Amino acid sequence: MRPVDASTPGSAHPVLSTGAVGMTIRVLIAVCLLLGANLLVGAATAVLPTPASEAVAVALQLTGQVLVCVLVVAAVWLWCRRMERLRLRDVGWSRPVPGRLLAGTAAGIGLFLAAAGVLAATGSLTPVDGGPVTEGATPVAVLLVVLGQAFLLQAIPEELLFRGWLLTMLRDRPVVGLAVSTVAFTLIHLFSSGGQTSLLDHIAYLAIPFGFGLLAGVTVLVTGSIWAAAGVHGGFHLGTTIVLVGWEVTAHGPLAWTVLGGVYTVAALVLLGTVGRSSVHGSVTSG
Repeated sequence: MRPVDASTPGSAHPVLSTGAVGMTIRVLIAVCLLLGANLLVGAATAVLPTPASEAVAVALQLTGQVLVCVLVVAAVWLWCRRMERLRLRDVGWSRPVPGRLLAGTAAGIGLFLAAAGVLAATGSLTPVDGGPVTEGATPVAVLLVVLGQAFLLQAIPEELLFRGWLLTMLRDRPVVGLAVSTVAFTLIHLFSSGGQTSLLDHIAYLAIPFGFGLLAGVTVLVTGSIWAAAGVHGGFHLGTTIVLVGWEVTAHGPLAWTVLGGVYTVAALVLLGTVGRSSVHGSVTSG
């Protein structure tokens, strides 16, 4: 999909304005949709009996991940149809492009491994003897669950919400849209659990979602769809898994978080500088 002029997606005006109040409401709704889908599926699976086998356990986890993704996509479709007067394809949900998804995934993994290399050089990562620890699970089961969590549970629904829907609503002001979607995505991670022990730690940790969120946003502006951005997002989580199964993190804290976030932020700025502001101005999504 090529980026298109800002006037392309839909001609009718949305019910809510795209001013500060309207966008604040949209951000809150996006957060509620994401949390609501996860809580609903989590509550439903919590009442199920303990799986009798690994295969059943994996199937249940994958089913839950698919349901979260479907619920978010359905909610965005309904909201956009009724309130924004847009189609899903207008907010970046184009036909999946495997090449872009794979390219984004490779970039996401590669950048994480580059950051891990910097951390290893500082002594923050050390090799673990004996290979990955999977607690008795088979490699196939681990792979399926990790892929589902990276893409179905996180990358695809979150990119549709934050880099698809929210960014599209500010398509006539792409720089503002990039800022709004990145800040909103960053702030929802304020209380994420990543080894933080203080309020300052929680703030420093935001360097990570800010970095890969900014890169994902620039990717959407450049490509006109969410799929490469979903690859970057999912690649970040896959990169995390790759590192953690073979290395021991010996230092949590601002250094590690800043390095990780900094690598993705630099990549975003390089991409933005390479394509030039003129290439993304007024261009967000195409069906």
